[in-house]
Amino acid sequence: MKPDVVGALLELGAPVEIFEAAVLGNVDRSNDVLAGNPARPSEHAPDGVTPVALAAFFGQPAAVNALIAAGADVNAAASNLAYLCHQ
Repeated sequence: MKPDVVGALLELGAPVEIFEAAVLGNVDRSNDVLAGNPARPSEHAPDGVTPVALAAFFGQPAAVNALIAAGADVNAAASNLAYLCHQ
């Protein structure tokens, strides 16, 4: 991840949904998204991974903890196992 590019995109108003919030470790945004749809911690991103898996992969422990507290299934398998195997 390139923080300068991410910062520029965020300043330009790039949308931050549950998956982006997980990657960025943005717990406040995660909580806002989850307040509107509590099933979101268990969703799979288009690439097949869950928000909690993304947060863990990108080293965001606060986001991992928040997602688990919101009901994320830490044992949920990716829907695209090939993606994870090639990372």
